[in-house]
Amino acid sequence: MNFEIERGPFFLSPERIVNMLVPLANVQRITVLQCLLRGEKRFGALLRTLKITHSPLRFHLKILIENGYVVQEGERGSYSITPKGKTILLFLESLAQPPSTGTQDLLPTDIPHPSEEKPPTPIC
Repeated sequence: MNFEIERGPFFLSPERIVNMLVPLANVQRITVLQCLLRGEKRFGALLRTLKITHSPLRFHLKILIENGYVVQEGERGSYSITPKGKTILLFLESLAQPPSTGTQDLLPTDIPHPSEEKPPTPIC
């Protein structure tokens, strides 16, 4: 069965949406973005903060850079979050907000309401 959806100028293809979100489906990468949201950091500072080894951090940074969420100043410079990276974090944060009045019945009953969740402890 083939489902065709009429797309207007503001609708991305499902494939493109998935390609934009897949690089974010990793705790370490989201943590890197959250750390960089507080300001640019050098590689060593990210290593100490995230408590991971060189190779995994390089791997995660490479993916974030390739997808436009992070930039590096020069070959050995600091890393910083891009406007696209900031936007995606704000978008993800907005998804965690309680729905507007009248849509409470759309929340699954077995998932805790965002207002009931304990906020995470920042690591950066």
